Amino acid sequence: MLDEGGAGGLAFFPIATSVKKRPGMYFGGTGSSAVNNAIYELISNAIDQYLMGYATKVKVEVFDSVIKVSDDGRGLPFNAPAPIEHCASLAEFYFLYRHNLPTADNHAPHVHILSGGLGLAVINAASDYIKVISSDGHRIYRQEFGEGAIQTPCEIDCIVSDSGTELEFFLDKTLFQVPVPDMPSMRKTLFELAHFYPGLVVEFQGERFLAERGLLDLAYIRYSALVVGSLSPSRQYFFQGKENGVQIQVAALGDSGSTEYKSWVNGVETVEGGVHILGLERAFLKVGWKPHIALIHVILHDPKYAGPSRDTLCHTFITEVVEKLVEESLFEIVKNQRN
Repeated sequence: MLDEGGAGGLAFFPIATSVKKRPGMYFGGTGSSAVNNAIYELISNAIDQYLMGYATKVKVEVFDSVIKVSDDGRGLPFNAPAPIEHCASLAEFYFLYRHNLPTADNHAPHVHILSGGLGLAVINAASDYIKVISSDGHRIYRQEFGEGAIQTPCEIDCIVSDSGTELEFFLDKTLFQVPVPDMPSMRKTLFELAHFYPGLVVEFQGERFLAERGLLDLAYIRYSALVVGSLSPSRQYFFQGKENGVQIQVAALGDSGSTEYKSWVNGVETVEGGVHILGLERAFLKVGWKPHIALIHVILHDPKYAGPSRDTLCHTFITEVVEKLVEESLFEIVKNQRN
């Protein structure tokens, strides 16, 4: 076990043997939904790049059991040194060792999709092979991993090119009952994902999802399903803001005696709500509006909150942040719509 020496003094440890013995513990099963979770891990890394301003798109392609995930971010750290001698780069190190915190380099914001993070080392341990092509804009790195190990040395071409990373992988059929993803579920998730991150282009099997209005477009879809006759909502509201490391996106539609709330934190749905919804409720109460539907996505930029939220959000300071940000923008909008 490697206790220290990684980014920020994190603890790292080899993971291949454990993953091969108990793949279901890491992937949430061994069926098609587990394959989806493997893909979501790689997509989450691309979205982190988007949130830091380095990426604009992520693409997923599935050909039978061969899966490709690519982005136009700044590339994997093949040009950074590893904390141990037998790894030629920090990228190699990440494919071999798992870390004990939400992110290997303790970066934030960090998002998840549906479930907790896996890490590149877990994907490597569960794959027959992973072919990596990554560019930092000045060099192109090519290397193969698989079965929890390094399969080929890194090849480097000093060529000026667009930055980004492509990972092609084939999961180990002996570990998964169904080594192919659940395609309808994948499509639904990626479609919704585009609405969580306005401006991010998400491509899947030739389709292109882009939601410039973010959660507002998703709110309209939900509103149409809830309201008989799909009447046009009397009011609409959309807001994005950030304060004290709390980034929020909010959308609301219609008028009703009660409000249906849906919420997410760091990309994961908080099915039991939490303090972010309480902040929304207080802001709506102050302006005297009960929308038919209200959606909120919170992204926490402090590294200590980078892990996925489970069921509910409990960090009480977020209530005041959400209430303040929403109230300030909502008051003017509601006042104008009444006039």
